[in-house]
Amino acid sequence: MSIRVRPATAADMAAVARIYDHYVLHTPTTFDTEPKTAEAWQESWRRDVVEGPYLFLAGEYDGAVVAFAHTGQFHIRCAYRTSITVSVYCAPDRTGLGLGPALYERLFGEDLPHTDFHKVYAGITQPNEASVKLHERFGFVREGLFTEVGRKFDQWHDVAWYAKTLPPGHSPRT
Repeated sequence: MSIRVRPATAADMAAVARIYDHYVLHTPTTFDTEPKTAEAWQESWRRDVVEGPYLFLAGEYDGAVVAFAHTGQFHIRCAYRTSITVSVYCAPDRTGLGLGPALYERLFGEDLPHTDFHKVYAGITQPNEASVKLHERFGFVREGLFTEVGRKFDQWHDVAWYAKTLPPGHSPRT
């Protein structure tokens, strides 16, 4: 059994949609309430990665895409441009295999050091001990809690905000 992490491609977006749809339909992990099509994911990937400065990684297990991580815009106002968000999702039948750490090792060890981003944020719907542990393992610190900020499945949900400052001196992308 082998894990491989690589940049995501447009062809990966059908697998990404299947993974993400589980969380949309069955958990409060994401506040999306409607599934997102592979075509919508392809458009996001094109806009954010091909045309924009963000990153999207695919995690393969035995040759199949079963996890992904991506960065995105933190806020629309220009002065926020060096702050980004990060999300990681794993197929529900492939959790606990090390895919999340493998994606973050690549993201924080190889890819983000070559950008001009300064701070990375992760919003984690509470409770989610596995996600909290993953983010803390990679140096994220809890900076705040938004209480009852989202309503899904007829329940209010809190979101804890975790942040990581990228090391000084990382080189801007050329």
